[in-house]
Amino acid sequence: MIFYTSESLFLSTFFFFWTNSFFCLSSVYIFLLANKFMNTIFYHRLEGKVAIVTGGASGIGAETVKTFVENGAFVVIADINDELGHQVATSIGLDKVSYHHCDVSDEKQVEETVAFALEKYGTLDIMFSNAGIGGATAMSISILMM
Repeated sequence: MIFYTSESLFLSTFFFFWTNSFFCLSSVYIFLLANKFMNTIFYHRLEGKVAIVTGGASGIGAETVKTFVENGAFVVIADINDELGHQVATSIGLDKVSYHHCDVSDEKQVEETVAFALEKYGTLDIMFSNAGIGGATAMSISILMM
């Protein structure tokens, strides 16, 4: 016959949960170590590369800038929204990101942005064309309907 007192049952239950918690904590620790190792292998794939991200002041462009920097790149944000562009560059870090005003519908401004990147970083490895171009259409819908 096995007889458990409330104390021994409490201690055995506590030990069971403690060992399971220890197992869970050690599993989490191993996961974090593996994740750190994988980050070192797969992140920083862009280490030392220079990128221009058009439309980088907001939305997908801003997230692309962050991802490029997380992977080790230097980034020039090219956008027409100066205030947001400077905010994104400052929030990420001016040591890795700079802003240059650029309207991609103006070829001269694109050339100036490339020249800015080359002057600042000495090279250009990636051109991420994210900016959209909008404007008047050639024909109105009423003309097309005729």
